[in-house]
Amino acid sequence: GEVVTYTVTPSENGTVEYMNTSLLPQTTIQVKKGKDAVFTLKPDDYCILESVLLNGNDVTEQVDENFQLIVKDVKADATLEVTFAINAHIAIELVDGKHLNNALTDEQKQMVTKLTVTGQLWEDDYYTMRDKMPLLAEVDLSKVDVSNMDYVPYKAFCVTEGWDNSVGKTSLESIQLPEGIRYISEWAFSGCSNLKNVNFTELKNLEGISTRAFGWTGINVIDLSQTQITSLSSEFY
Repeated sequence: GEVVTYTVTPSENGTVEYMNTSLLPQTTIQVKKGKDAVFTLKPDDYCILESVLLNGNDVTEQVDENFQLIVKDVKADATLEVTFAINAHIAIELVDGKHLNNALTDEQKQMVTKLTVTGQLWEDDYYTMRDKMPLLAEVDLSKVDVSNMDYVPYKAFCVTEGWDNSVGKTSLESIQLPEGIRYISEWAFSGCSNLKNVNFTELKNLEGISTRAFGWTGINVIDLSQTQITSLSSEFY
């Protein structure tokens, strides 16, 4: 029967499938006239479908929960442009020795604004968040397994410590610490001037906070009433 031509242009960070075949960038396919054309739009891990344009018209809302776009009763040549993007909100489980630095691409680390981590963290994971995620504002570590490390490490989010002032991760606004942690080390959040929210009331196993751990932050109230604090530096804040 008569066919029409679809020119399909998927961006990076995802693939477009037609008839169970992944299409290369700028691919032309033949579709039988009068039939339905079914495209499956698959974002890569930690990516999202940002927009879908059919002949320049936005049809993103027509994509179903299975990431399928069904063009019914095709009649004429058409263009399909599919744009995928890095998801700025990333949830990741670190298991089997996986570390943040290797689990995410450089582009993902550059783009992430909100990060939720489960599994196990190591010291270098804190430093990856500090040094390699420039836009990171919200961090949720509340369900992290602390059996391997029950503390927040030295200078976890502090770049340069100092008795008169410190330079910390200024993008950080909120952090949910692992609920099982026992200690927060020296200078951990020192200089994080925009940090205003920490889940202190959920840290029921917390026993100690060290020197200037929360110095020069934006925190106004620190409620330690639900913790097991037995060691508290006189200059922790």
